[in-house]
Amino acid sequence: IHHCAEARRYDEATELFRAIGSRVADGLMTFLATRELRRSEEWFRTLVEHAPDAILIFDCDDNAYVEANLKASRFFGVSREQILSATGPGDFSPELQPCGERSVDLVQGYRDSALEGGSPAFEWVHQNAEGHTFPCVVRLVRLPHPTRRLIRASVMDVTERKRSEEERRGLERRLAQAQELEASVKVETARALVDLRRRIARAEETERSR
Repeated sequence: IHHCAEARRYDEATELFRAIGSRVADGLMTFLATRELRRSEEWFRTLVEHAPDAILIFDCDDNAYVEANLKASRFFGVSREQILSATGPGDFSPELQPCGERSVDLVQGYRDSALEGGSPAFEWVHQNAEGHTFPCVVRLVRLPHPTRRLIRASVMDVTERKRSEEERRGLERRLAQAQELEASVKVETARALVDLRRRIARAEETERSR
C-alpha cells in the first residue's frame, strides 16, 4: 500500500508538470507568434508608408479601409482617420466615371477580379476633398491573410502624363493640318505653273504667227 501511494503521488506530480510544461510551451508559442506578427505588421507598414504611390488597404468584409499611407492622405486632401472612416472608393470619386458608369458599380467588378486572384490595373478618375477630379492609374491585388479578404490599392496620379499626351496629340493634329496645307499648296502651285506654261506657249505661238 505504501508503494502504491508513492506511485500515485509520482504520477500526479508528473501530470502536473506536464500540464505546466504544456501551458508554458503554449504561452511561449503565443508570445513568439505575437512578436512575429508585430514585426510583420511593422515591416508591412514601413513598406506601405514609404511607397511612392498612394497605398490603401481595403477590407471587403467590413467594407472599409484599414490602412492608408501619408501619400494617400495628401492625395485626397484628408487625414488618415478620415480615409479609414470612409466606406470605399466611392467616397473619393465622382458619381460617374468618364465611361458613364457609376463609380460604386464599376469598382466592384475590379474588386471581384482581385479577390479571384487577378491583378487588375485600370484608369480611374478620383476626387479630392475640394471636389477637384484628377486621372489616376489604379492597381489592385489581394493580400494573403488567413481570415480576412484584404485588397491593396496602389494609386498613381497621371495628370501630368495625360497633359503631355494631350499636348502631343495637339501637336500631331497641327502637324497633320500643316502637311495637308502644304500638299494643297503644292497642288495649287503645280496647277498655276501648268496654266502659266500654257499661256506662255500660246503667246509664243501667237508671236510666230504674226
